[in-house]
Amino acid sequence: MEKDLKEIKFPQPITYEPTVSNRFILKFPTEMGIQSWIVKSVSAPKFIDGKWDNTIVSLKNINDEIAPPPRGARKLLWEKNFNITIEFLNAHGVTLQKWLIEIEKVISIDFGGILSYEKDEINTIDIVMKTKNCKF
Repeated sequence: MEKDLKEIKFPQPITYEPTVSNRFILKFPTEMGIQSWIVKSVSAPKFIDGKWDNTIVSLKNINDEIAPPPRGARKLLWEKNFNITIEFLNAHGVTLQKWLIEIEKVISIDFGGILSYEKDEINTIDIVMKTKNCKF
């Protein structure tokens, strides 16, 4: 028994898209020299017990003339009161959400953790920053 196409109800087109954790851009102030493409991960803003939780960033430790992150990360040791932004993107690279994160100071920088002959992953620089405020 065949149905006429007029009788078949097609679902409405989807007008929303959930955010996906691997579609983001993190931007540091230009003068710090930390380019977005070396960012491996960042913690999304988190509000706990009346205050913003620390922001944690992991950078790929790439020693390259184009963007030497160790020097840029070292600059962070003395930086206070700066802003970073996280942009959540859709599949086409269009910004879905944008967060401005006000950083009070850098709490710690780990320039590589434990080195081991048994691992072959890209070495990372992990940065923990005290978050003053976040704006959506």
